[in-house]
Amino acid sequence: MLNEATSGGADNIATAKNQIRTGPVPGWTIESPFDLQFKSEHEASITYLLSDTQIHAERRETFIHNAVRLETMEAVQHLSQWRLQFEPKNQLITLHSLKVRRGEFEIDHLHIDKAHCLQREEGLERFIIHGWFTFLMILEDIRPGDILDFSYTIETQPRLLPEHGGYFFSLPQGLSVGKYHFSLRFNNSRQMKWKSSGNDLKPVESCENEETFWEWSGEKYVGLKPEANTPSWHISHPWIQVSDFPDWQTIAVAISNTWAVEDNDEIITEIVKEVQSKEPDLSARIEKLIQLVQDECRYLSVNLELGGYVPTPPTVVARRRYGDCKDLSFLLVNLLRKLEIQARPVLVNAFLKRTVGGLLPMPSLFNHVVVEFEADGKKRWIDTTVKEQGGGPFNRLIQNYELGLP
Repeated sequence: MLNEATSGGADNIATAKNQIRTGPVPGWTIESPFDLQFKSEHEASITYLLSDTQIHAERRETFIHNAVRLETMEAVQHLSQWRLQFEPKNQLITLHSLKVRRGEFEIDHLHIDKAHCLQREEGLERFIIHGWFTFLMILEDIRPGDILDFSYTIETQPRLLPEHGGYFFSLPQGLSVGKYHFSLRFNNSRQMKWKSSGNDLKPVESCENEETFWEWSGEKYVGLKPEANTPSWHISHPWIQVSDFPDWQTIAVAISNTWAVEDNDEIITEIVKEVQSKEPDLSARIEKLIQLVQDECRYLSVNLELGGYVPTPPTVVARRRYGDCKDLSFLLVNLLRKLEIQARPVLVNAFLKRTVGGLLPMPSLFNHVVVEFEADGKKRWIDTTVKEQGGGPFNRLIQNYELGLP
């Protein structure tokens, strides 16, 4: 059994513990030999000897095998507390190995009875509660030059569009890799597509028993540091994306269907009626509703359902006066619609921006929500998480997200 980290939340910790086990490497994976003596051309605190990710789309399993040499005491300080974050509600973890290589010796550290299971909520200071747990192994007698070699499999049950799958693999930015390997197995009936950052990242394809196998691999990759002033939307390190989501519309419809409006919206109706009674002008009414959401509701993200894709019902948000970007946006949309104003949420990515448009459709590419509305022939966008903004209903500034999914 894993050690309890806290006295509170015993039921949640017990649930998380039950989602972690040890076991052999899945039979569908292939072994990826690597060079233990690989040396990077650039000095760094760690060197990746192996970065191996293998995915079985039908089993919804992701196998990961990494080997990292700790070059400095700083690396020892940070990586000798080996950890793995997971979501116990929809993920099952099978640990295969956790060992340290030192010269000709191998030291086994996979002692699950000595592990800790922590609900840390690392984003709490940024007002984010995600419900994930951290599996923690405190490794003893780790020294510079040691190789940390570990492998595990994550089985995930998607809660949004489970019949489809999308995956993103990238090499570590600014670090060298002795060998990288990424592969995907899927049934031939899947309309799977792939995309990569360059023409040199094409898969080797094989088919057998109604199954397609794509494989990317390379050796002695030199990770370059990004150039100065590289825009945030540009992914400067190599990446590979695979997805069988047919189009963006499929994602938009699926998410829209989960954003159901409650029939009992008395609170929303009362708020709008009060604004209408005090403000005869439409522009003033819109401004009042925007101020209500932006300035009188605090930001707090509680992403415990459907991986953070489903907002809290607007009536609940209006009553408790807090929510994250999707909660506040959906509240404002429903308030504006009560004024018979066309309004809708728009999904965006605050960092990738225009890059999203060049990628394959995947719901996980979005990390923020804004509101689009149209009144008096004017179409405008509102970021409900910005406080005390001012500018009236039609002159508020919004970050240039460039592309969005309504």
